Amino acid sequence: MFSNVFSTLIAYLLLSCNSSDARFVAIPGYEGFILPARVQAPKGVSDFEKVEHVFVFIHGSGPLDMAMDLKDLTEKKTSNPVFKDIADDLGNRGFASVRYHKRSFVVQKRMLSDPEYKDSKEYQDFTLNALKYYIEDAKAAAAFAKSKFPNAKVYYFGVSQGTYVALQAIDELPIVSGAVLVGYTNSSLTTSIFEQTVYRPLDIFKRIDLNHDQKLDATEFAKPGKSQESLKSQMPVIDLNKDGLISQSEFMGGNLTNQLLTFPSDIDAYTVEEATRKKSAEILSKTDKRILFLQGEWDNQTPSYHAKSIQLLSQSVWKKDNYGFIFFEKRGHILDKRKSYDDLVFTRLDQEIKDQIAATIQKFLIDGQALEPTINPTVKPAPVAAEGPTEISAETIGKLGAAKSIENTDSAPFAVSPKKKSPDTDESEKKK
Repeated sequence: MFSNVFSTLIAYLLLSCNSSDARFVAIPGYEGFILPARVQAPKGVSDFEKVEHVFVFIHGSGPLDMAMDLKDLTEKKTSNPVFKDIADDLGNRGFASVRYHKRSFVVQKRMLSDPEYKDSKEYQDFTLNALKYYIEDAKAAAAFAKSKFPNAKVYYFGVSQGTYVALQAIDELPIVSGAVLVGYTNSSLTTSIFEQTVYRPLDIFKRIDLNHDQKLDATEFAKPGKSQESLKSQMPVIDLNKDGLISQSEFMGGNLTNQLLTFPSDIDAYTVEEATRKKSAEILSKTDKRILFLQGEWDNQTPSYHAKSIQLLSQSVWKKDNYGFIFFEKRGHILDKRKSYDDLVFTRLDQEIKDQIAATIQKFLIDGQALEPTINPTVKPAPVAAEGPTEISAETIGKLGAAKSIENTDSAPFAVSPKKKSPDTDESEKKK
């Protein structure tokens, strides 16, 4: 439990949220764990009771802050606060939002300042039941949002792993009216890791394999390109039968080796948790809440066929109309612009896609209109505020008790370093 001093500070922050000027708060997560968060009312709105719609953002996998900054995986290592950008844009259009530090981000920062924390019961329980804690934290965040905006409808905005967490929470929490799902997947975590590690790079192999014989030879290696250079340098290791060629099976074997070497030790506990819960498709088949799928056609982490399988089921089997689907050409995992399907580098969301996200949310979730199955809907740009809100300071977060020395810093969003064991795992950014 927290000391009286910390409890007083937390209580003060929670109460101060009633003021339109106080945006940064502490959400009591599952079992009282403190989740530093940001509550954002629509621009120009000071009376929270007048807010009609609020979005609670649910992270992808990895230790992510409330902004979900993907700097480490973004072009030129520039800041890429995905959640902050979307929330700010929605705030200019009349929508409130709640964003919080993911529990794994808080835990990671705690361990940096207090290495002995890893021996605590709190840490051990989290490691063995990470998925449960993420879901319960999402539920706590939604309840918190409802308490601050009592007359508003609450929606989740989930990305990647957050789509799974959001659906699990929706199934258990009646106060949530619907969700936006970006980068949806039907697969278990282990299946997703396998696909991303072994099958995703096959497009690179096939592009180099000019004669389509499932073998790369000296002629094909002679063509200019970073992929050719990289594979040629690995020839002594990958060429198992020493025939001077790299076969497709040797290529796939090399990628699978990467997975076997770096597979987190705590993945088994996560897998067991997944197996005991409802499948996402099962939840979707029964829910009457409105679910909006926004999917990039160049998403190579959770490919668009996952969302399209739900679209087929909804149209041909379930015969339900509470789902909306929009597919965006040349957009990646977070609806960012990509150079090609196998481009692994994130870019910051441009105003065009933010306009499209907002317009689709308004039409489908808010107005209740049906969506035509389309790609890249045309919308009119909305005005953007000249001055956006400021992120929470490290000094403020450092006063929140459980999360000692937390900083609102950049964090690795999807890939988990093999040297940092974490209950979060996504091999989506590991290269061969």
